[in-house]
Amino acid sequence: MVGIVPRHFRLRIGEYRLIYRVEGEKVVVVRVAHRREAYR
Repeated sequence: MVGIVPRHFRLRIGEYRLIYRVEGEKVVVVRVAHRREAYR
């Protein structure tokens, strides 16, 4: 995946992508976007 930082994770929720990272015991949501625009 181009443009995704290696320590970020992605989750598909229907037509949307949730991009997040884990910091210790916290989950930080980086971006929520429609699948066609999530990686632009």
